[in-house]
Amino acid sequence: SKKCDASFQDVSELQEHKQIHLVENSFQCPICGKEFFRAANLRMHMLIHSSDRPYKCPECDKGFIRTADVWRHLRNMPGEEECRPYICPTCGKGFHKPNLLSKHKVIHRQDKPYECQECGKSFVQLLRLKRHQQTHSGERPFYCEECGGTFTRLA
Repeated sequence: SKKCDASFQDVSELQEHKQIHLVENSFQCPICGKEFFRAANLRMHMLIHSSDRPYKCPECDKGFIRTADVWRHLRNMPGEEECRPYICPTCGKGFHKPNLLSKHKVIHRQDKPYECQECGKSFVQLLRLKRHQQTHSGERPFYCEECGGTFTRLA
């Protein structure tokens, strides 16, 4: 990368000068014109213009563009007792919709119909098998805007 040798008397001049480099080195969204310093952030931003919401809330199944949005949504959800009246009789976990309780109950099944062809490990849910298969494939679909890292799963 190029180095800028400019120097300034005060912080406000520096801040003003930095804007030049932001424009020079930015990546612009072709749809709304918003500019990003990193191409990866532009790619992530482009998802807001699509109907694709690949990251689902584990509590309500609402879809989000970024994993960070799922976490923000979860932090803002009402407390356990306020909105989770459907209780699993096996483990006591609460859900705010009956269909989510039904989905959850499969984790308590004794049979594990989803088997990894790579190593033979079995799972009660297809989603868990797919997550496990990422350990073999090296797939890292979760992107962190803060550090630019990619991960196999949400924290």
